[in-house]
Amino acid sequence: MNQIYRQLKQFFERYPGRAYGASAGFVTGVLLLTIGFKRTLFILLITLLGFLIGFLIDSNMRIPGFPLRKKSNNGDDDLRVYYEDENTDESGENIE
Repeated sequence: MNQIYRQLKQFFERYPGRAYGASAGFVTGVLLLTIGFKRTLFILLITLLGFLIGFLIDSNMRIPGFPLRKKSNNGDDDLRVYYEDENTDESGENIE
């Protein structure tokens, strides 16, 4: 069993696109066979929406109506939430 795990790990490291693509195809196929087309399509759309929101957060892009998340400057991995409005500049100080 350990050898199979090692070979799979090497395959995922060597060919990540093929490995993740095949894994996604396998999971999609199993979902289609077990829960049907409409439910599988719904799950895939929600997953895509979650991916896009995560991409925006990772790219530090602003989503209207949602707070921005920035890493603190002191080097730790704590995330702090900053709210933007029309009366503040990028540093968060009031510009009025």
